[in-house]
Amino acid sequence: MTRFVRPRPPGGIPAGDQEIDRFQDRLLKYIPAELISTYTACVAAFASMRLDEGNILALLICIAVVFCALIIIFTEKFFGDGIPDESAAGHRIASSVSFLAWAYSISGAALPSYYNGGLALLLMALSALFAWLVWPEAKTPSQP
Repeated sequence: MTRFVRPRPPGGIPAGDQEIDRFQDRLLKYIPAELISTYTACVAAFASMRLDEGNILALLICIAVVFCALIIIFTEKFFGDGIPDESAAGHRIASSVSFLAWAYSISGAALPSYYNGGLALLLMALSALFAWLVWPEAKTPSQP
């Protein structure tokens, strides 16, 4: 199993015993676990500091922007050839959406007056929808 979504074969039909990433695989691969765990630690630290919620909100927004930039800009630098060419753009988009959904859901501990459980559920559903929709297709040998 790789960290990145494998492109589906042209036409979506696997050849022989070729493995493809199912929805569950894509859902897990698009979640940037290393960033979410770091963000969770930041939320816990800020919640324990008893800072004003406005200050915590500003700090968490800054951290979220930096982490989304890491996903978008530095994924290829960090993982290099591990990302199939067809998957790179989709991975960046779906991982950013997934991170933002998780970040909002986790932030309730430090930002109770800004948190809405229904919105968190909706964001998680949108994240899953992106994982379902973003499934790159491999290029045929004749495509550039």
